[in-house]
Amino acid sequence: MVHSVRKYSFMWIALLMGLLVLAVACSSGDDDASSSAASSSTTAAAPVATTAPAAPAAPAADQPIYGGTLRFAQSRDNRVSWDPHATRGGQSLAQNTGSWWHNGLMSRAYGVDVGGGVSESMPDLAETWAVSNGGLTYTFTLHKGVKFHDKAPVNGREVTSEDVKWSYERFLKGPDSDKWQLGDISSIDTPDKYTVVMNLKDPVVSFLHHVGEPLAYILPKEAASSPPKTPTLKLDEEFIAPDGIIGTGPWMFKSHEKDKKVVAVRNPNYFKQDELGNQLPFIDQMEYVVIPDASARLAAFAAGEVATASPSSGSTQEALDQNPNANFSQDQPTSPPQYAFRQDRELFTDIRLRRAVSMAIDQQAYRDQLRGSTSAHTWGSAPATAFPEYDITAEELGSAAKWWQYDPAASKALLAEAGYGPSNPLAFDFQFSSCCKSSYLPDLVESMLRDVGIEVNIKIVDHSVHLKTSNVGKGDYDMAHARVKGAEIDDFLLTFMPGNPKNVSHVDDATLNKMILAQRVIQDPTKRFAAVREIQKYLADQVYVFYIPDRFGDLLWQKEIKGFRNHMGNTEGRDWERAWIDPS
Repeated sequence: MVHSVRKYSFMWIALLMGLLVLAVACSSGDDDASSSAASSSTTAAAPVATTAPAAPAAPAADQPIYGGTLRFAQSRDNRVSWDPHATRGGQSLAQNTGSWWHNGLMSRAYGVDVGGGVSESMPDLAETWAVSNGGLTYTFTLHKGVKFHDKAPVNGREVTSEDVKWSYERFLKGPDSDKWQLGDISSIDTPDKYTVVMNLKDPVVSFLHHVGEPLAYILPKEAASSPPKTPTLKLDEEFIAPDGIIGTGPWMFKSHEKDKKVVAVRNPNYFKQDELGNQLPFIDQMEYVVIPDASARLAAFAAGEVATASPSSGSTQEALDQNPNANFSQDQPTSPPQYAFRQDRELFTDIRLRRAVSMAIDQQAYRDQLRGSTSAHTWGSAPATAFPEYDITAEELGSAAKWWQYDPAASKALLAEAGYGPSNPLAFDFQFSSCCKSSYLPDLVESMLRDVGIEVNIKIVDHSVHLKTSNVGKGDYDMAHARVKGAEIDDFLLTFMPGNPKNVSHVDDATLNKMILAQRVIQDPTKRFAAVREIQKYLADQVYVFYIPDRFGDLLWQKEIKGFRNHMGNTEGRDWERAWIDPS
């Protein structure tokens, strides 16, 4: 095994570095990813013009250097539990740090030569896999010799297929709002120490994407405390800091100061190597610090005190101008924001009202306020912001396109037809998280709806309340905002199925249900694409949710950092495990 010479003279540089989590992660609090499925052309909004260098791939001649500290900055400590199987979408600090000390069977795509919007699953603890039995059986072969962190009570024992089986079965029992992505598993077999066989209920074509679900980490059962200390966990045990935070990942949990800092240190026994045979990771210590103010985080980046920066809405070009030597990447948004019209209450079961609200919203006004770094006009279907191959035009939508074009006069006409007007205005409650103004612009939507005579009562709740209520379809609201993450178009379509916690609108449409279930098992890519196209048209006409334009994923990182490329999909540990710091 070839190791680079460890150098410490530059560590003072590294100690000043860290990460500002993407603003998407904050509103991914609502909930993230992109995909490739059937082929189709797309036209996305033009990215921000910049002369900043593209994300660099470390040249083969560069020898990585061991050592140093990277410091990441986060707006808040929104961790509810240290247990990854109990982490709901939206707890960005928990999601990102979890990938420091844990691995999954598979992972979302990563690597300096992999685009930020690519979401196919890649091997993590699995070394190989095979599909058989007409797509009903997936067989995974584990890397041999992978060890959990050398901490009691696990003491560095080897990972086996039984750990994978136990972890997946536990994840499927937990409260995570994304566990439905793995709900197609009917049983898991472990024929030997290194083989895991997953049997499916149906031959779902998107299953391999779902195995890479970022929170389905492989955990050592003996490190859990029983009974759980968190009453709402609904599991028999809980992984609690500090003693229970044991995984296989590149860094090991060291300490946590609530609302201040999280620290992890290098795992000397990590099982991965880079292409040159160097053992990963290169960085000695990883830290998250809480810096609530966005401008303060950007200032810290400019001063070299944090390693990366994700500019707030509309400020990307300003950040680039202030940091001309920084590395920069810009990727399609992967967790599209939406306004959900609740269908288990009478008000928005009237399709005229959903359409009236849609036509009252000027998407260009959103894009103007976000100032350039935004996706294109949405057309009310499975969002092309996350899946460009499913981009759809107004011409393809036909008559349904008019519901997605700004037309205040037509909006007022529909309101009048439904019995609303100046003497009897439409009024409803819109629940909104305190975290997410920069993405959803609630004041703007309130103003636009007021212009057509709609009275909106915006109910601001703490983000922790949002995560437990409207983010998973619970609570008292008529309209709410949410984000849906997913690695495949199927993930988004399933959020319209009854019983899915991300069905924030509570849609239960028999016609739609049948269409969604049918596309899941169509093996021919061309035929499946056509089936999804029909669903897109149907959703655009029904207006169960309103998709708003979204920010691109813009990230800057310091020029000293090599071997790194950001990916939007909670793969942070996989992205950083190959990074190193060049002081020259």
